[in-house]
Amino acid sequence: MANGGKHRPLARVFELTLALRYLKARRKQAFISVITVISVGGIAVGVAALIIVLAVMTGFEQDLRQKILGIRAHILVTRQPFSDVQHILLSKEVMEKIRRVKGVTGVSPFVFGQVMIRSPYRTQGIAVRGVDPKLEASVSDLQKNMVEGRLISLTRRDFKPEGEEEGRYDGIIVGQEMASNLGIYVGDKVALISPFGRNLPTGPVPKLRSMVVAGIFKSGMYEFDSSLAYISLAAAQDFFDMGDKINGYEVRTENIFKA
Repeated sequence: MANGGKHRPLARVFELTLALRYLKARRKQAFISVITVISVGGIAVGVAALIIVLAVMTGFEQDLRQKILGIRAHILVTRQPFSDVQHILLSKEVMEKIRRVKGVTGVSPFVFGQVMIRSPYRTQGIAVRGVDPKLEASVSDLQKNMVEGRLISLTRRDFKPEGEEEGRYDGIIVGQEMASNLGIYVGDKVALISPFGRNLPTGPVPKLRSMVVAGIFKSGMYEFDSSLAYISLAAAQDFFDMGDKINGYEVRTENIFKA
């Protein structure tokens, strides 16, 4: 052990001498010194570029993950798979049981459906979510993503379109890209059209409901901002003829990766 300890400093001196031997060349070996500098510089640039790329990709991944998890709940509680039951009954007891689970920070009921939205300029297919305006902020970042209007305004059911003195309409919150595509602004009237309408003697008639744009959100994800809209839970249940039923519950946890 003693001899090994004595030889270790000598080994370090040898390594240092060898490194300086090739880094610091004599006049006759100046060309070798230039090659050494270029080689070391090339490796340094390559390592620096790799570190920068990894840092950028890591930041992009975290930003993308935050945007997706911000617009979506961490957990969805819905009907049993392969069940004939399409909807479940809204229950405060079930919500309270979910809320008492360790790690859960928020729970909110939701209704989801595919509809057509029509403005004076254009019509397109969208996904619409019916949410509880008072609880949605506890399970998603929708309120934080609002650029115009407020989420809580969906509790109102007496919106009046710009230029109309009469009328009582439900409000709808649309994505920024959707608003741009449809040419609509806060206060404008739009129409939601459901393919599952009423059957009349003359044939099936799509269900149509006029609403007023109550707000605009921007999540930073084009897929959401161009094709997703929000209405109140009560308006969605009425529009889809669901009564007191819902599609499920949205749940947010303290840490989705430990849920």
